[in-house]
Amino acid sequence: MKLHSIFSKTFGIWWGVMAVVSILKYYLFGLPAMTGYEGYGIIFWTIGVMFTGLIFGSILYLLYRLFWRKWNNKVFIILISVMWFLVLVTQKSAEKKMKESFESNVEFKDYFSLDLGLNDNQYYHSKVNNFRIQIPQQWILMKGQALGIEVNSVSPDEGAMFSVQIANLKNNKISIEDISDDFFLQLFKSNRVKEMKILFAEKTTIANQNAKHCLLSLSYNHLNENIDYLIDSYIFIYNDKLFHLICKTKKEYGQNYSDKFQSILTSFMLEYYK
Repeated sequence: MKLHSIFSKTFGIWWGVMAVVSILKYYLFGLPAMTGYEGYGIIFWTIGVMFTGLIFGSILYLLYRLFWRKWNNKVFIILISVMWFLVLVTQKSAEKKMKESFESNVEFKDYFSLDLGLNDNQYYHSKVNNFRIQIPQQWILMKGQALGIEVNSVSPDEGAMFSVQIANLKNNKISIEDISDDFFLQLFKSNRVKEMKILFAEKTTIANQNAKHCLLSLSYNHLNENIDYLIDSYIFIYNDKLFHLICKTKKEYGQNYSDKFQSILTSFMLEYYK
């Protein structure tokens, strides 16, 4: 099958320039944000944006043929280039989209003034966000030190911590299906974090709610000391609030606390769930 002359050596420089500019744009400003395509790399997006330019350029070229009654490959490649460029510059990077999403949809409150306490069965009952959770024996209950963190619970050897973070959804535009892996990275982003990496992500269920689970590795600088963590992070949405359950372990402890964390997660209950 003979390819259209638009793909011949005559127009090779056009395609080459589009490819190089696309790669540079994605390298410098980040990959586009599109749910379901978080794991795809620069080559995929470069081919994709050029193919999109070809499709829309072809539509314009057919309209050109309809009105001017002639074929002109130079006009064809120009139209492809114009559409490629428009798509390239209008794509939002994942980081920019996440920043806009946080600013417009997510509101974290300060819960540091709350009085924390456990009942006789080691349950913590939230009076402001209507959940309860059972804390393991001998674990220490602590107030949240960051916005949105209502409660922390630390193991006796300080090798593990469980936290509950709550965010109000101001515009109700976020659904669990729309949450990308980058959303988790944004939640942990700070000046002290040196490196973050998502190891895997999956859908799951917490408190009878559809949830998303991410396992992350995180390198954190504290008092000029680098500490490596493994973090199991769970997110679900209920009553216009985003619940973020965080199981954080120092990397050297490995899976020592997996049973404890599983027990905590199983005990989590929404008070008004019916």
